[in-house]
Amino acid sequence: NLDVTKRIIAADINPEYLKITKSRFSHYGKNLLVCHTDIQKEKLSFKNIDFIFAGLILEYVDTEKSLKKIVRTLNKDGRLVLIIQKSKKSDFVSKTRFSSLNTLSNFSNNVREDVVKQVLEEEKMMLSDREEFVFSEKKSFICLEYIFIDAL
Repeated sequence: NLDVTKRIIAADINPEYLKITKSRFSHYGKNLLVCHTDIQKEKLSFKNIDFIFAGLILEYVDTEKSLKKIVRTLNKDGRLVLIIQKSKKSDFVSKTRFSSLNTLSNFSNNVREDVVKQVLEEEKMMLSDREEFVFSEKKSFICLEYIFIDAL
């Protein structure tokens, strides 16, 4: 709803993904900003964000460094929702008809929930909600919602 949401930022390292995103969501017009960035190497150019959804990102980056960059873009009442994958290493990337996805297994890792909690507590955030979606005995996704402690 553009009456409530004034700006949507899609940030990714993959310019092709951003091109598809811009095309698929063109009805948002100037409210949609696509931002080509490498969270590992660059400073994030946006600030005062109300809500960030970071789904399955931490598995491919330095967790601590990236979380700190993400949190510092939030405003004081901002919310951060993370999706992390919990799986056995041999089954990190599901088998699909897209063989190119197999290369992700070479540089992906399981994100430890306790590490996320520690980093975010250092940034004065606390867990406000947690839900786990179990897909099999080998794989589940964990949804974590964090808010700033001062926002209570």
